[in-house]
Amino acid sequence: MNVMEASPDKASQRANSKRKRRVIGFLTVNDARDRSSWSGTVYYMSEALQRNCGDVVYLGPIQTPWTYLGKFLQSLSLRLTGKKYDYVRAKWYASRLAAIAQKRIAKHDLDCIVAPAAAAALAYIRKPMPPVFFVSDTTFSLINNYYKSFSGYLRVSITDGNQLAKLAMDRARFVSFPSRWAAKSAINDYGVAPEKIHVIPFGANLDNIPNAEVANKRQLSGECRLLFLGVDWIRKGGDIALEALLSLEKDYGIKAHLTVCGCEQPRGVDHERITWLGFLDKRDPVQLRKLAGLFEETDYLLLPTRNECYGVVFCEASAYGVPSITTDTGGVPGVVAEGKNGYLLPEEARGDRYAKVIAGLENDEQAYRELCLNSRREYESRINWDVWAEHVGKLFDSVVKRNS
Repeated sequence: MNVMEASPDKASQRANSKRKRRVIGFLTVNDARDRSSWSGTVYYMSEALQRNCGDVVYLGPIQTPWTYLGKFLQSLSLRLTGKKYDYVRAKWYASRLAAIAQKRIAKHDLDCIVAPAAAAALAYIRKPMPPVFFVSDTTFSLINNYYKSFSGYLRVSITDGNQLAKLAMDRARFVSFPSRWAAKSAINDYGVAPEKIHVIPFGANLDNIPNAEVANKRQLSGECRLLFLGVDWIRKGGDIALEALLSLEKDYGIKAHLTVCGCEQPRGVDHERITWLGFLDKRDPVQLRKLAGLFEETDYLLLPTRNECYGVVFCEASAYGVPSITTDTGGVPGVVAEGKNGYLLPEEARGDRYAKVIAGLENDEQAYRELCLNSRREYESRINWDVWAEHVGKLFDSVVKRNS
């Protein structure tokens, strides 16, 4: 223990005696209070921290007029080279975000900082900060060319992206991901010390989570009601979901029904047993209730996703005791545990293999009910935001103990 830690001044003693709760700086580039930001993840994350860890001070959103220049350069690059210039991860732009963040941090007496997906604001901060908990669902190395929207970058943007990711993780006391897939990349691609990394699953981005009775009441409906929930029909494997619907009838005599929510109906894709609902906005109470009704009424979440860093929708399904039938890709195994809250099929699996899994459950009431109950247990014990926040709080407590 050093002298300064052993002998705080009187002003600090008075401040500490009055402080009952930890003060947490919540550093985001976008507005964490906007439920559309990162599909509501930062909103529900901050709410959980407020409930379980301390008083949250919002340090974002961070806006700068330099964004206009960045967008111009991005547009110019696409026109001239056909490749993307990622100005957000460029040092000149991220340094300006960091300068703004640094000033806001200095205005508050913070005990710690939680920085979700805030590498661009964190990487180039120079002055000492309270302990930082950096959290993301992926690394730049993994996301580059994994999603179509994160493909086709200029070489300079790839270099900048990797440098920014490494600096952000180096600045943090703790680095957290919701899956081992992402955690391994931080270790192997960026040299982050394993003891610095913590795998903590995310939770469900929903209000008014039902109690456990919702799973206790579940039984086979006799209709085989399937729910496809995603904003991108192609990336989420919509064509495979349609194949599964057709295979259930052709190969097993099961006339299932597929409800598609989140995306527009692709041209030429139609079937009498598909209902298209379009996008439901969680910010609208009426649409949020409609979404909750979908989880209440469905038998399976069928999402043969092609690319997924995590998948909060699987947490939401589990909260309602709905099993997820999905793909073993990316960070999905971090939320869907094989045989507990769903089943993971290999990436090459087509609709017939998804249909086989569903048909097996349709013909085994006991297995289906147990899967529903286990899905809810997984939500309660592992994949909810309060559990996530409690883990974060314990990590910050460990810093206090080491320094005392």
